[in-house]
Amino acid sequence: MQIHVMDFVYERIDAELKRTRGQRGGWAWLARQLDLGVRGSQVVQNWKTRGVPPEHYIGIAEVLGWTVEELVGKAQPREPGMKHPVTRGDDLSYAGRPKTSMRVPVVGTAKLGSDGYYVELETPTGYGDGYVEHYSRDGNAYGVRVKGDSMHPAIKHGQVVVVEPNGELVPGENVLLSLRDGRKMVKELIIGRADSVTVASVNGGERLTFSREEIEWIHSIAAVVSASKWRPE
Repeated sequence: MQIHVMDFVYERIDAELKRTRGQRGGWAWLARQLDLGVRGSQVVQNWKTRGVPPEHYIGIAEVLGWTVEELVGKAQPREPGMKHPVTRGDDLSYAGRPKTSMRVPVVGTAKLGSDGYYVELETPTGYGDGYVEHYSRDGNAYGVRVKGDSMHPAIKHGQVVVVEPNGELVPGENVLLSLRDGRKMVKELIIGRADSVTVASVNGGERLTFSREEIEWIHSIAAVVSASKWRPE
């Protein structure tokens, strides 16, 4: 039976964390190392069923002391402290089609107030403000630069959130939410029902429930990219 590359990556990480639990720790430890925020444990738990997002491959490989090739099975992982092995092309096993990045346009800057509300969106959607290179299956993906520290440590000042309008909405992950009364906010999705949506502050706190009639749109936040990855047009 063919194993999907994301499932294979999860199993590879899981085996390594179990093997080195005395030195490193488990999945909660990995979430802290990746700076996934206060809900990081829930985020990595979701990877068990959804697979590990490719945008985290580099960070995970660095934490484990591997290369990305070792993480996805194109090379044998090394023991801590070992030098990178030299491998022949015919020694590598196929681990799935390589993922390619795309230019995700940054469409504006969201100044975040308390509870994750937008109080400013400087550049109208559809008008680029540079871009970030990022892997996404969504051809309509866009980026929003964050101003302010109210979402720290989950989202830091200057970082760019990569948003997928057509992405899957998964409980435990962050979303951009727009209400018909004009309010826009960054929240963690808790429960999505046919008639309502329950969200919470990214850094924990009070839950809010909105009826579907109150919601204009809700988009999945696929990743948070460091400010250094931003490029001008």
